[in-house]
Amino acid sequence: MKGQAAAAAGCTLAAVLLVACSASPPSGSAGGSAGAAAGAAAGEPPAALQEEFLRRETGQPASSLQPELRARLLARLQRLEAAAARATASDAHRARGEIARVEALAQVAAEEAGVYQAPGEAQLREAYARFVAALPATDYHVAHILVATEGAALVALARLGKGESFGSVAAALSADESRSRGGDLGWIQPGKLPQPFIDAVTKLKPGEFTHSPVRTPYGLHIIRLEAQRATSAPAYESVKAQLAATLQAERYEAFLGR
Repeated sequence: MKGQAAAAAGCTLAAVLLVACSASPPSGSAGGSAGAAAGAAAGEPPAALQEEFLRRETGQPASSLQPELRARLLARLQRLEAAAARATASDAHRARGEIARVEALAQVAAEEAGVYQAPGEAQLREAYARFVAALPATDYHVAHILVATEGAALVALARLGKGESFGSVAAALSADESRSRGGDLGWIQPGKLPQPFIDAVTKLKPGEFTHSPVRTPYGLHIIRLEAQRATSAPAYESVKAQLAATLQAERYEAFLGR
């Protein structure tokens, strides 16, 4: 099975064909006569566009589709064509069309070169081993109180210092949606949140919170470590498809770099 990038190639190619079709001269012009000579009936999208659109919409060869479904999808394609024909031929419009054309043809070339062939089992197992090796050793269950100013952070710390529970202070003062859970952010891994946040978490013991606010792009945090545990790697089968897509994306980037 081809990866997500291959599907994107089909989608983009269909869009390019649609733009090309909508930009075609009227049937009475020389370009229209050439189109008729190529076999396209008047008022109908070119056969290549029809086939690609049907394959993109259903994931199946056009020849395998029931006539009713085929007719319904082609009617939609004609409506898309009519809408595309109303687009102004501005410089920006032409530039977008050219970018789409170049991207689509690059992806088609990659497909023809075998870039999107399904990775073998050995490749996938190697990728899984690298994935597991790169996982952090520890997960952390954390809660926080997020505020915008130093003053608000000091107010929160003062309330905590008087013995008020972390959850109740978070529910009253935190600026994000975690306030509805008493500031609970659940289990996180290093790399999932800004580094200053993670650095502060790794210095805490379960049950402790930071006694000075931690600044990140989101604001100022007072962080409590609820618990920690050794990281458990997901099962190979649960990430196999993701690994295959990643390998195909890496192949595509390597292909572009040739």
